[in-house]
Amino acid sequence: MTTHGKVMNPQALTSLYGEFPSLDGAELIGVNFRCDDPLLTAKFVTREKPRVNPKRWPQQFDEVIIELSFMGVGGLSFRDWGYRNAINKFELGSRGDRASVRISCENGTVLEFLCDWIRIESVNYGLVGTP
Repeated sequence: MTTHGKVMNPQALTSLYGEFPSLDGAELIGVNFRCDDPLLTAKFVTREKPRVNPKRWPQQFDEVIIELSFMGVGGLSFRDWGYRNAINKFELGSRGDRASVRISCENGTVLEFLCDWIRIESVNYGLVGTP
């Protein structure tokens, strides 16, 4: 996925992945709505490891947790939230001067909306361990 012009701080991900990573195949593990702005925050877990690991991360980790905030959300549609929301397709585009976001999951969950800005809130490692 290429970096979208509405991402305020793309270097938070491009410095690790070389580009804005595809979130296809990741899991949408949390969505939070706030009325101030209005703001939507989404948390994703991916097993796609970065090209460059941050020095403060351990050598061995299982997943990467990415949290994104979407500011000035409008035209929101959200349906069929489920237990395991594995992403089939994460689409980031433009509609006029706004970013358009559509996340569709294997279990039928679909989250789509327009927003003014996208901010990368955090990128952290996760260690699940092997069974």
